[in-house]
Amino acid sequence: MRARALVVIVLLLSYGAVGARQPAVRMSVPLPVPAEQIASALDIVSVDRSRFVLDVVRTLFTVGSEGGDVRQRENLRAALLGAPAIAGATVPLPLDPSIWRETLLQRQVPDNQIIAAVLSDRSTALLYHGLASLDDETLAWLGPERDTLRHLLRHAGAFAVFGPSVRVRAGRVVVPGGTEAEPLWQAIVGAEPARPAAFVRRLFGDEPGHLAWFYDALANLDEPRRRFATSASLPGPARIERVRALLDVFESSGHEWQPEKQPFSRRPFDPALTLAVVRVQADGTLVGPIQRGLWERVFADNAGTRAPSGRDSSDLDPTPVDAAWLLTRFHRVPIDVGRRRFEAFQFAQRAFPQVDATDPLLITALRAHGSFPALVATLERAGVTAPGTISAAAARAHGVSDVGDDQPRTLALTFFQAAIGIVDRIVRSGGLSSADADGLITRLAAVDHSARSYGARIATWIQKDLLATLPVMNDESLDALEDTLLAAMAGVRAPETRDRVVEWEGRRYRVNAARGEELRLHRVRERQGGARLQAALQSAQQTKKPGGERVLADALTSILYAAYLGAPDGPALAAGNVALRHDLGAGGTLGPRYPWRLPTEGHSGKGWRVSGSLLGLDTALARLSLRRLDSMVMPPEPRMVSSERQTAALTVALQNPLALSDAARDEIAAAVARGRARLEALQASEADVDEAARDAGLSAWRREGLRWTLTNDSANRSTQLSAVELMWLGRPRPSSQIAFDAWGAATLPLTGCLCLVMPGVQPWEILSGRPSQGILATRGADVSIIVADALAALGLPAQVAPGVIAFAMQEVLDQSRPAYFDDWSGFSRAASALSRDRLIDYIAAQTAGGALLPATTSPGRQP
Repeated sequence: MRARALVVIVLLLSYGAVGARQPAVRMSVPLPVPAEQIASALDIVSVDRSRFVLDVVRTLFTVGSEGGDVRQRENLRAALLGAPAIAGATVPLPLDPSIWRETLLQRQVPDNQIIAAVLSDRSTALLYHGLASLDDETLAWLGPERDTLRHLLRHAGAFAVFGPSVRVRAGRVVVPGGTEAEPLWQAIVGAEPARPAAFVRRLFGDEPGHLAWFYDALANLDEPRRRFATSASLPGPARIERVRALLDVFESSGHEWQPEKQPFSRRPFDPALTLAVVRVQADGTLVGPIQRGLWERVFADNAGTRAPSGRDSSDLDPTPVDAAWLLTRFHRVPIDVGRRRFEAFQFAQRAFPQVDATDPLLITALRAHGSFPALVATLERAGVTAPGTISAAAARAHGVSDVGDDQPRTLALTFFQAAIGIVDRIVRSGGLSSADADGLITRLAAVDHSARSYGARIATWIQKDLLATLPVMNDESLDALEDTLLAAMAGVRAPETRDRVVEWEGRRYRVNAARGEELRLHRVRERQGGARLQAALQSAQQTKKPGGERVLADALTSILYAAYLGAPDGPALAAGNVALRHDLGAGGTLGPRYPWRLPTEGHSGKGWRVSGSLLGLDTALARLSLRRLDSMVMPPEPRMVSSERQTAALTVALQNPLALSDAARDEIAAAVARGRARLEALQASEADVDEAARDAGLSAWRREGLRWTLTNDSANRSTQLSAVELMWLGRPRPSSQIAFDAWGAATLPLTGCLCLVMPGVQPWEILSGRPSQGILATRGADVSIIVADALAALGLPAQVAPGVIAFAMQEVLDQSRPAYFDDWSGFSRAASALSRDRLIDYIAAQTAGGALLPATTSPGRQP
């Protein structure tokens, strides 16, 4: 620290004449008018002085056109010109005002007009955005570098977003990978890190900004991923060659996107995101199958639906894939092909971290992911990952997809998909183990579809295989078969299982989320109408009676839908049984893959319906998992983009009370408490803030904003971190017994997995710029963390959480007011604003159809 401070002092003394006031590294200057006035003009709901100017810059220049948002720029101009002469609050200014006046603005502007002058021009506004992320020592070096500053002003678009990767220490650029990687970066950039001015100018010298993008992408990786990306195990010349090849992938894949012109946008699927997500071991080697020959075979002609038969794999090229090789296969092909390949690779890393790569069934299973994505995603969620089982299921999927006539093909697809979907739901609810599911799927895949009466054979499988595996819950009911199936789908245990009893608002309740779900399923089935399971099975087995198979197909589809339609009195059931309007797309006009893509909802001439596979229905119907206390109150117009709302809703749909433990709840609450205490005691020193920022996963902009707040606006320090960041700041202690992922967020748009994952320690900004993908909301575990904290404080069990989260998430989505399209802090602020009183209301709602059942009621099975 002492040496670093000396460097800063020396650099500052080198600027200007001895005895004159030396330029400051970072200052605070007043806004020309009150911040609230500017915020009102630009429709910015929340004013945080530490990043208010950054919010304004993003609001003005987020849109792709070179001039930014013309309407918002006019609004800002009107707010500044029409305002009374009332001084505004102070905000951060990177570099001294004299540097802005003399070098960047090139005109004399009083301190209280500097921010207005900066915002009046795109280049200076974007330059401010980049400079705001730099630490003090880097700013101290850059301040006297007038030519370098002017150069960056000419490349302000790229510098605005990639500037944080520039770090100068003791007159030397700190490159990604440290001193050991300096020869590599000297070769790639074309300048020595020991000559920082030349290095930075070369880094931000290409017109599109691709080199800076590449450098920034690698700078943001953790050390193991950076070792993988830079082929760290290779000798110098070979390493440079492979990194040049990787840079070429960035440049070729980004030809439609120029960071200089569109700094705040990203391609929906780009190599920077791929490197940040791919799984690697501590030494930088990839997790899972890594042989080039295997992946060449998996990726070969993987756009069709036919899963290839197993071939001899002994001749596979054993050379391990490296970053350049792999990303070439993802990003130098059409985006839909590259995305499918990437998701297949991610699936392999999750499902087969250690497996024999020469197994021909492994290749078949991985290729099945590209042909039947909904099938493989559902099998993975059910824990069915044996290559042989996946291959058998894929072979049967191909067979039912290849039935000649439309109507028989639709029936065959419905039987096969609905059966797998029901097994998946039972596994998630704890009614079957993954091993049980593997056996059931293997026997289902063996049921012949080619001869007549496939429905009758499926009915036999349901009775002799599926139902025979499940405990009978009520053999005296009118339809014991359906009651048994619904109880298993809900996760109901044997009658002798003792429920936990809690006291809430003066009354005693049994905690039984499964029983509450069972009641909901029965009510939904009553609303749906149609044949019950026993009658439908009998109809299908009467092979000479026309229409019997259709009755069973409708019943299975309706039972599967019931799991995902939300409240029995909700809108999904108001217009009849929507399950019967499902469109598999099996008519052939939409292509053979359509019935196997994850489903989506939409409207057609027949009304609202879901299209695509029956597998993964919760992805299409996720919004029905959200709840409101009063459905008659008109909610505010949503401000979050629809794709982010969809991912947030999917987080609720994927909640599983069986997976939530009280131990994880308590550790999350303890970590949040430690994080709050640490934030409250945090000092503004560089070392302390840097450590806190690393632990919490803050970006460079957020780090510097926190440092400024601690010095200039300390009373608002508690607003600087989200619930997720507070938890990580508190250094939680997960273990094999305390798993956090069940409290996490949906990760489907990022990894293709139908699962929840607790967001890692990384800045949310690395996911920004892709509004159509919904990947920012994969960070959306704030609501679950806040609910866990509240339940721990109230002494309520974790299995109550999903019902509470359903209400709380809806409120957060209603109240979230982002300043611009990918301002994730708007979601975090809305989550942090959830009051304890409001959460208590949501807990109380669990006594009406939720996990809290009156303790005086009988634990019997029949509703």
